[in-house]
Amino acid sequence: MATDETLTYLCQEENCIPTLRLYTWSPPAVSLGYFQKIESAVNMDECIKLGIDVVRRPTGGRAVLHQDELTYSVCGSGENFPELGTTVSQTYERISLALLETLRILGIKGEWVRSLPRQKKEKISEPCFVSSSKYEITVDNKKLIGSAQRRFGKAFLQHGSIPLKRNNKSLAHFLPQRKSVDAMDKLLTTRSTTIEELLNREVKIESIIEAIKSGFKGYFEIEFMEENLTDNELDRIEKLISEKYYTNQTNPAK
Repeated sequence: MATDETLTYLCQEENCIPTLRLYTWSPPAVSLGYFQKIESAVNMDECIKLGIDVVRRPTGGRAVLHQDELTYSVCGSGENFPELGTTVSQTYERISLALLETLRILGIKGEWVRSLPRQKKEKISEPCFVSSSKYEITVDNKKLIGSAQRRFGKAFLQHGSIPLKRNNKSLAHFLPQRKSVDAMDKLLTTRSTTIEELLNREVKIESIIEAIKSGFKGYFEIEFMEENLTDNELDRIEKLISEKYYTNQTNPAK
């Protein structure tokens, strides 16, 4: 999270080129949206008991369990690279189209959520994968890719989670018990899906990564450059880690 935040700020300050990052989590973790209240979004005692880290994302959205999944992050400046979109909706839409191209390469026919029916507003404390928001990716009305975005001046950061397979313990086990674990687990199973469920086979994460790179390359008509973090970036990341991400702050930090 510190790396994503650092690269986003640099896009705002130094007009850096956009960056796509793809990564997994070790140990597994629950990430919370920037505006969520920790006491109503996650059961900290259960996470500590089972060795699950908890971190607050720089982006919005709701709780996500990062285990047997692939996270993507895209940061950039729509002002300097208008093809990324200059508004929240435009950026969501264009990244969604690149993700749909990714799924097509994998042999999955996905669709984005173009509009939402009028319904009771979802609680921000509910987990990400119980419902779909506009521009998120579904397959047969089941959510596959959940995303969240936040803008920092002229720069933006968008995160997304791509579940690869089901876990023995779903996010339901790490939520405050407003509903029974079984009830929430059933809700998550009914409303979401995974890559392996859709393809009915085991999938290597490397193939997902290559499909994402090809999907973004094809949609945006770009070539990727793979680069290591610079010394300046690493210094800023370490500062954020020590002052923010390794602390026990329970409320959003500025």
